[in-house]
Amino acid sequence: MDYGYFDSGNFTPEEMIIAAGLVPKRILGDSAITTTVEADKYLEPNLCYFARNLLNQAITGNLKNLAGILFTHGCDCTSRQYDVWKVHADVKDLYYLNVPLKRDKIALKFLLKELNRFKSHLEKISGNTITNEKLEVAIDQCNETRSLLRELYRFCKNSSPVLTGSEFFRVIVKAQTLEKAVANELIHAKLQEVKQRVPTGGKKFHVLLTGTPLDYPDFIELVESCDLDVVGVAFSMGSDYFARDVEKTGDPIGDIARFLVAKPPNPTKHPPDPFLDFVLDEVKEVQADGIIYQALKFCEPYLYDSVYILNRFKEEGIPALFLEHEYTTQGLASLRTRIEAFKEILGGTK
Repeated sequence: MDYGYFDSGNFTPEEMIIAAGLVPKRILGDSAITTTVEADKYLEPNLCYFARNLLNQAITGNLKNLAGILFTHGCDCTSRQYDVWKVHADVKDLYYLNVPLKRDKIALKFLLKELNRFKSHLEKISGNTITNEKLEVAIDQCNETRSLLRELYRFCKNSSPVLTGSEFFRVIVKAQTLEKAVANELIHAKLQEVKQRVPTGGKKFHVLLTGTPLDYPDFIELVESCDLDVVGVAFSMGSDYFARDVEKTGDPIGDIARFLVAKPPNPTKHPPDPFLDFVLDEVKEVQADGIIYQALKFCEPYLYDSVYILNRFKEEGIPALFLEHEYTTQGLASLRTRIEAFKEILGGTK
C-alpha cells in the first residue's frame, strides 16, 4: 500500500517506509487546479499555492487511499500545515518527522531518536516489524534507484544532450512515486534506450534550473521550447534527490540518519550556503552557460534568499535569470518573453 510524504526539503527516510512493507510515494500537486476553494477556508490567500493545492486535495478526499502521510520539517509553511491537516484533511494517518537544522553530532543524535520514533509508528500502522535485514534490503533498493538516476542524468549533461531535461524529470517523478523495484526496471529500460540515441548536433545554450521544488515538467518544457537545453535540475525533486547514496556500516538506522544529516539543507533552512555550493558545483559539472532560478509566488524562503543567491551567481560570473511564477500551468506562457530575452543575453556573453 502507498504511504505518502509531504516533503519540501527532501528528508524523507524512504528506506524505513519500504522496510515496513509500504511504498513511499511523494504527494504531488495538481497544476491543472486553478482554484483551491476548500483549502482557502483555512489558509491565508498569500500562503504558498503549492501547499494550498495539496491541502485542497486532502480535504476533498483525493488522498484518502494512502496508508498515511508523513510530514517532514521543511519550510515553516509546510510544517505548520500539519496542524491544519490534523483537523481538516480526509486521510487515514498523519505523522510529523522533525528534521534538525544543524549538521553536527547533536543533530545526528536528535535525528536518530526521531527516526526510531517513526520506526515504531510505521510498525504500528503497517502491522509489520522493521528489522535490520529489511532495512538493509531497502537501502540497497534506494541506492540502486539513485545510482541509475545518476547514470541516466549523464545523458542530459553532454555537450550535445540526447536526453532532454523534461524527459529526464518525468523519470525522476516516477522514481519518487512508484514502488522502487518497478521504478528501477523503468529507469534501467530508459537507460538502455537512451544509450542507443545519436546526438543530433547543433549548438544550443545550456541552462541549469534551480530554486523552488518543481513537481511537474511543464516549466522545464517551457524553457526548452525557447530553444535552450536544460542540462541540470538542481532542486530537491531533482538532482538533490539522487546526488549521493546511503553508506552502509551495519547500522541501518544510523546510516540513514547520517545520510540525511549530510544532505545540504535547501533554502527552506538557513544559512543557504551549503545548498548554494551544491548548485555551483553542479553548474561547473554540467558546464551550464547560465542559471534560471525560479520561485513560486509566496514561497518565502526561496524569495527571501533570492537576492543573496543571485548576487553570488553574479560574483561567480554566471549569467542568471530570476523568475517568480504561479504554481498553475496557465500562467507559464507569460514567462516566455523573459526566457527568450535571457537566451539573447547568453548569446552576448559568448
